[in-house]
Amino acid sequence: MRDTDSFDHLADIIYDAAVDAAEWPRVLQRLASTFGASSAHLSIEATRSAPARLISFGTDPSWDRRYAEYYGPRNVAWQRMQQRKLNGIVCDRQVLPKEEFRRSEFYNDFLRPQDSEEILASLAVPQTNTTGAGVVTLWRSERFGPWQSTHIETLTRLTPHLRRAIRVNLRMGELQTEHHLTREALYRLNSGVILLTEQGTVELINKAAEAVLADGALRLEGRQLAAATASEGTALKQLVANAARGGDSGSLVIGREGKPCVLVFAIPARAESCGLIGGARGAIVFLRDLERPLRRCPTAFADHFDLTPAQVALANELLQGGGLAAVARRLGISHATARTHLIHIFQKTGVRRQAELVSLVLEWSR
Repeated sequence: MRDTDSFDHLADIIYDAAVDAAEWPRVLQRLASTFGASSAHLSIEATRSAPARLISFGTDPSWDRRYAEYYGPRNVAWQRMQQRKLNGIVCDRQVLPKEEFRRSEFYNDFLRPQDSEEILASLAVPQTNTTGAGVVTLWRSERFGPWQSTHIETLTRLTPHLRRAIRVNLRMGELQTEHHLTREALYRLNSGVILLTEQGTVELINKAAEAVLADGALRLEGRQLAAATASEGTALKQLVANAARGGDSGSLVIGREGKPCVLVFAIPARAESCGLIGGARGAIVFLRDLERPLRRCPTAFADHFDLTPAQVALANELLQGGGLAAVARRLGISHATARTHLIHIFQKTGVRRQAELVSLVLEWSR
């Protein structure tokens, strides 16, 4: 590394890659240039649940695919690092004798055709039970001889930055996967689900909700959820706004000409679970077409969770909204009795909040 400015610039682009994995080739290009390497690579080594991955600069992309599909498990240098529990910065000559390395399939069929027989590696992120190790490697031809102490010192200085960037990158990848799977699961639910911001803007609408909206009782105006009549539209906006502000869950019945009504149930949404940007508040709206009878509830629902008739009645009444006190009044029981029933339902079903219970009842009621 020639000067502090160059080092700082390289550190900056490493952190760019932390939040955008598409930046890693640019980082690797700069690393190759800095170290005089013919190529630079970031590998996430294989685990039991995921194959090896390789991002490269300076080689044909087809070699990356071959590494993932075949040569990753045959990387004898990496295997020996694991066996010897080596950490930090190492070159292949420190890991195993060069003559032994030259006899390996990995050396002859993978490295040698790329003219990359000398390896300098940084084990930036150790392997865990769930994630593969993050290893940054620099390759160059044997013509240039072994890596020098100055190369090792520079890579040692860069490794803490690489470690943080790779860890952030891996964690963001996990979060993006979780977010995608959560949305996909919501989309495929048989119950209608709509995710809205505090301002009433629709962030997600699943397939079942689209079917309910298709008949016009509810509709989208731009990205706002609206009802067919002005009075129902006002009530709908109030319902969503109250839930989005963290208030009680609530429900509304929307009429349809010539058809049974639609039950709209709104609950507060947790931003960290629903992907609302910047921790913004929002609401989840469940739609149930009352044209469909409760075929599975109360019988199968009660049998599955071993609920008493009183507990089933309370669970179903919660769908009508108004809070526990209103439910108790409608059922003709005291608030204390209603609360006792609710606690027992929570214990039997494994949920912790009324909103989760309502979601469960709706799922069993499709």
